Amino acid sequence: MRPDRKNEPARNGSLGPIRQWIESVFWTCKGQLTLEAHGGRTLTGVCTRVGLRLLALAAGLVHNQDIGNPGRHFASLGY
Repeated sequence: MRPDRKNEPARNGSLGPIRQWIESVFWTCKGQLTLEAHGGRTLTGVCTRVGLRLLALAAGLVHNQDIGNPGRHFASLGY
């Protein structure tokens, strides 16, 4: 999928917000979950480690929502 060109009829509209969201998810996976240094040696090991880290992220997000602190940061803010 690509953005619409100026000389063609509108099909998809602006894809900027979607791209921003996707890149944000990728950054979270690479940054907070350190997926580039997963340490798995087999395909099963890689899938297991990535799955566990995604599960931990989901648990952290649910916990933050439960305590009224939405967001992807997990460090204590001191208040």
